[in-house]
Amino acid sequence: MRIEYEDQFAKEPKIDALRALMLVRENKEFTDNYFDPEKRAIGNAITIIYKDGSQSERVCVEYPLGHRVRREESLSLLMDKARKNIQSRYTHERTEKLMGLFTNPDFLSQPIDGLFE
Repeated sequence: MRIEYEDQFAKEPKIDALRALMLVRENKEFTDNYFDPEKRAIGNAITIIYKDGSQSERVCVEYPLGHRVRREESLSLLMDKARKNIQSRYTHERTEKLMGLFTNPDFLSQPIDGLFE
């Protein structure tokens, strides 16, 4: 299984080669919306410019999946992601037990300090 957040993946030379082709610029509106406590948007946009000079349409996402304003829409995807990452570290039985806790309102309302000690 390939874990994209692990150091080994980040050391992949193809990642640096891709980064070298990118131009990243701050969008002030995105920054302002991120720090606005009413929005807390996590906006991002991309336009791909091809070698021949043509370009894709600009794609902009102000609130990505997982953001609180898209929680209902993304809940099943978040659960799938959690399951995938948990089962990369734990047995099937432990994974199922932990996943069951995520759907338990009593568990979710408790403080987590010392929970897994």
